[in-house]
Amino acid sequence: MRNIDTERQHFDQAFAIAFIDDARTFGGAQIALGWAIRAILRKTSWRIVCVCPTALRRAVEGIIGGNTRVEFVVCPSSLPVNIFTFPLRIATFLKLLRLLRRTGVHAWWMNLSGVEFCLAPLVVLKLLGEKPCAWLHNPQRFSLLDRWGSLNRRVFARIRDKIAEWFLFRLYSRIATPSLASAELLRGRIGSAYAPAISYLYPTVSLDSGCGSASTVPEAECPAEIRMWMIGRVEYCTKNNELALHLLKNILADGGTASLTIVGDGSDMKSVKSSIRDFGIVDRVKLTGWISDPWASITNDSIVLIPSFYECMPLTAIEAMLRGIPLVASPIPAFFEGVPRQMIADDFTPLAFAQRLRDVREMDRDKLADLYSNCLAKFSETSFVTVFAAQLDTTTASND
Repeated sequence: MRNIDTERQHFDQAFAIAFIDDARTFGGAQIALGWAIRAILRKTSWRIVCVCPTALRRAVEGIIGGNTRVEFVVCPSSLPVNIFTFPLRIATFLKLLRLLRRTGVHAWWMNLSGVEFCLAPLVVLKLLGEKPCAWLHNPQRFSLLDRWGSLNRRVFARIRDKIAEWFLFRLYSRIATPSLASAELLRGRIGSAYAPAISYLYPTVSLDSGCGSASTVPEAECPAEIRMWMIGRVEYCTKNNELALHLLKNILADGGTASLTIVGDGSDMKSVKSSIRDFGIVDRVKLTGWISDPWASITNDSIVLIPSFYECMPLTAIEAMLRGIPLVASPIPAFFEGVPRQMIADDFTPLAFAQRLRDVREMDRDKLADLYSNCLAKFSETSFVTVFAAQLDTTTASND
């Protein structure tokens, strides 16, 4: 870890923000952090301090490139069952954040994949008299994720939920979520008594302040084979991966030609493999595991399936729209906020997805580009920084 005091000469006296992320793995929340830092660097003169493990630093640097206004400070990652074990990290973060305060940080933001991350730095900052904020990407309850687990797991999950709702959430001065839908969910969990300010952010994904690359989609004939892709965690209770298998099975049973590529891994991968065998579709499904850039392999005539039961933001959908790739998504609030209505299935049945898939495949490419451009406009870097800056003004005013 570099000595913080010796690095002060590299920065001017511009407004400084510290983003802290101690996640053990790299996922959508960390991608959003990289996009946010990139947008802030492009649209403001602020300097950024990113406190994170080494692996996350490499990933974020891959998104933002080199920039002298960013300082990375290495921290340890969170511990397993961190909601109970985080006190073991407090001494380390106390030493680290005391030094970091000397560099003149004006605002402290925790980048949270879930509520149990960044707990040691949260407690330390509160002890130091700061008013930390959180960018919470997943406000869902543990009990939802463990609802099909053993009795002990379900009880344990409820205990963790209560600790979060009665205590941890209320340590923040502000919690921002990716979407209005997720902000409403969080308000419902915390209630009004002693609740922090709750707001929502639309993460930036476009490469400039415009609408991305969707307007340059080339004309292409609809291929005979339906090439479907799913990207993300393999987790039935939120991602609903099994629907894609049923959809593929039905298309093949009706005499169609189709394939499915699943990019990712997760707790229900064993069940996915079992269903693939049971459905007799082994030769039509490809499981790639996690790969660094799945979009390099997805053509504009493929279909991205997102049948999730729950999402905080339409991350995969936005990536698809930026590349002009057709998609079909489930009817949930986050998608109604950020995805064209013409791409959303009427319900969660394979039949509804099959109908929407046919509609999307037959859609005129110019119309597709227009629909995507309208949605992508609100995810521009300028839009994100404007919203984020307004929330910073509120936070820093309260700190002063």
